[in-house]
Amino acid sequence: MVTQDCGESRRASLPAPGSCHGPSPSPVGAVPEHERPAGDGLLPHHLRLDLWQEKPEGQEEAEGQEEPMGQESEKHEEPEGQEEAEGQEASIEQEEAEGQEELKGQEEPEEQVESEEHDEAEGQEESEEQEKREGQEMPDGQEESKGLEDPVVVDGGHGWLVVLGAFLTNMCIVGTVKSFGLINLRIIEMFNVSASETAVVTGMLLTTSLMISPLVGALCQRFTCRQCATFGGLLCFVGFCLSSLATSILQLCFTIGLLVGIGCGFITTPSILIATHYFPTRRSLVNGLVMAGNSAGSFVMPPLLQLLLEQFGLRGTLLVIGAICLHAVAGAALYRPIAQQERLLRNPLFMLVALSVFLMAAGSPYAVLQLPVFGVTRGLTPRETAEILSIVSAVDLASRLGFGWLLDKGFVRRQYALAASQLLAGGAVLVLPFCRGYGSILAMFLVCTIGMGAWFINTAPVMADHHGIEKIAVSFGLLKMFHGLSTLVMPPIFGAIADGTGDYGAQYFAIGACMASGGLVVLLIMVTGVVDRYGQPDGADTGRPQSKQPTAKRVQSEQGIQAEVTEGKRTQLEEEKLTRLA
Repeated sequence: MVTQDCGESRRASLPAPGSCHGPSPSPVGAVPEHERPAGDGLLPHHLRLDLWQEKPEGQEEAEGQEEPMGQESEKHEEPEGQEEAEGQEASIEQEEAEGQEELKGQEEPEEQVESEEHDEAEGQEESEEQEKREGQEMPDGQEESKGLEDPVVVDGGHGWLVVLGAFLTNMCIVGTVKSFGLINLRIIEMFNVSASETAVVTGMLLTTSLMISPLVGALCQRFTCRQCATFGGLLCFVGFCLSSLATSILQLCFTIGLLVGIGCGFITTPSILIATHYFPTRRSLVNGLVMAGNSAGSFVMPPLLQLLLEQFGLRGTLLVIGAICLHAVAGAALYRPIAQQERLLRNPLFMLVALSVFLMAAGSPYAVLQLPVFGVTRGLTPRETAEILSIVSAVDLASRLGFGWLLDKGFVRRQYALAASQLLAGGAVLVLPFCRGYGSILAMFLVCTIGMGAWFINTAPVMADHHGIEKIAVSFGLLKMFHGLSTLVMPPIFGAIADGTGDYGAQYFAIGACMASGGLVVLLIMVTGVVDRYGQPDGADTGRPQSKQPTAKRVQSEQGIQAEVTEGKRTQLEEEKLTRLA
């Protein structure tokens, strides 16, 4: 009867005695534990529980394929008697064995899928951890790793395009600044101001560009040299364009002295840093090539500016100069980032070199800037003075290229070459007050220019030798700050000497003495062994003459460079793997 408790009509479902839950549901679904049958006498209890356990999604599909077989067996009526029950039990056990065999066949694909999903999850976690770690470490010098692109070849390859871009930016920006005397003459005429008032604009321009160098070095680590130089080129463009609309000397102090000054600082510092990173064993040569852009600009820009002033006047010329500054943005586009940390102010070695730079910067390039006035007091015509400046610019270009190549040959340590260049330039300046004719003045300025050119290109490589390539952004940036301090403090002192003596030649005694004293400081560093006690060379090049046999430091340097490239390739492969999995 249907009304009977747990009636016989339900006997086919084989419920447990005393249970009234009706037919057993499909084992595929998840059923609460209190509703699971405790056993029916046909299947061991532990196997029955196994069938009722909640399965993963893959196994549910496999059991879903078995379900018709299980349902088909339930549709058969159960014969009465113990023999039929035993046959039912054997049938169920056989079905379970077949289901387990099918599940085994699907376990391997499921495990493979799970393994791939696990690898993908791990890869994403590692990528997120690496990005987080880079974001935290970036202020401490892992700069450029944020802007790191494909692995690059050091000492060649794309590095030569980087040098070309740095040459172009320096030629456009520094060449314009060094030729700014022609602009000053038109400013005096248009705004009816004195030469001293106009000199404030030029002084702000030079001082600002040098004083912000430490900040620029830090930003090059936080971002990239490409981004900083691009910002500088755009800022110079804006500054010169706004200058064409100026109506007072005060406005020019803001547009040229401040905006263009900051822009120049953001251009000149990255050009040295990026080239030094790309050529760890050719630092002097590439710095010579990069800074040769300064000389090339000072050779090309004066006649161009003179032509522009004649054709378009002051305001039109300022607009054209702004457009020329945009070429620095094109050069900065070639600065492909490369992976590149401080407390240098407490390092006695750094402070002594900074003192040397401060003294040398007193006359570099102030000694050359005073040539027009000095030449007049010695009987030279403006044409002869301009001729000397052109010859000096050409020799400066050649000396930077030649000494850059020569210093990388390792015939002499860079520190001794740095000291010799300062002594040479300072000695020539000390002789200038005794010169009276065109030939002697030209000869002394040529010697001075050769010394200054060798000094300019050797400063950054020496800092890399002393404190390591990983700190070049900080060390070189701080050095340029000391250069800026000297440019701000020393010229008024020299001007006071000239006014007090009534002879512009007298100031060259003080200028030459400062420059030569800077060389003596470098010699003191070498003789006392300060460079060996406080220097932290990166191993790539310590400034010593190179031997043909591979030294331990050279092997270590080559291994470090190779490890850097290998790490870049590994990162690229991991990114490609994650892209494929995605």
